[in-house]
Amino acid sequence: MLTDDFNCILELEDIVGGGVPDHLAIVDFKICVENMLLQDMVGNGCEFTWYKGSTLRRVDMILVNESCGEVIGNVIYVIKEKMASTKKTSKEFNVKHFNKLSMKVKEKEGELCEIQ
Repeated sequence: MLTDDFNCILELEDIVGGGVPDHLAIVDFKICVENMLLQDMVGNGCEFTWYKGSTLRRVDMILVNESCGEVIGNVIYVIKEKMASTKKTSKEFNVKHFNKLSMKVKEKEGELCEIQ
């Protein structure tokens, strides 16, 4: 597994705005990744990881080989299942402790003003 800011994109879709991307650098990077039998493990987070002005790029990547990708995929599946099983309890806790929080803050601010 390799993870880094590679300062190069793998696909043309990994850039929005800015000047014309360096196609030779993209091809060289892509060949390197393929020769090492790695694949980009695209996450569910932000699509782009770097910006400057109106230029957006996805240059921070996690590159994994097939077996590492399977292990990480299995771990993510287990975590998602555990999170799903705690969702109801978490929701009840959230409602019990944080429901109408902004209203409670305003009430306490009013009480504080009266005391002062």
